[in-house]
Amino acid sequence: MKLDILTLTEENLKDAPKWGSHPFSCKYCLYWELPEELIDPEKERKEDMMQRKLRWLREARERFGNCGRIVYLDGKSAGYAQYAPPDLLPNSANYHSGPPSEDAVFIGCLFTFDSKLRRSRPGSQML
Repeated sequence: MKLDILTLTEENLKDAPKWGSHPFSCKYCLYWELPEELIDPEKERKEDMMQRKLRWLREARERFGNCGRIVYLDGKSAGYAQYAPPDLLPNSANYHSGPPSEDAVFIGCLFTFDSKLRRSRPGSQML
């Protein structure tokens, strides 16, 4: 079993793990990044959501730098992590424990899709 953890880029965002229910993949989820655009994600086109996520990723990389990771297990995506300062993830201000401090890095997503992989602790490795 070969495990690779790579920096999230515009090129590999398309590889983010998929599943059957909404939002279908981290690559379409805009919950933390664009709360003002959360109209009805189930009725939006995945391609449009992906383009907005890519725009956000470009802006985040320009303003902050690396803001995520993708885990590959034997060449197939199996996990995803996304993080950034709170101003790049504005919905973090609505977090139940209160808004994070301005100098924090907020982890908006840390997800391992393959349950067999969870035992090898890829989440800890991504952190």
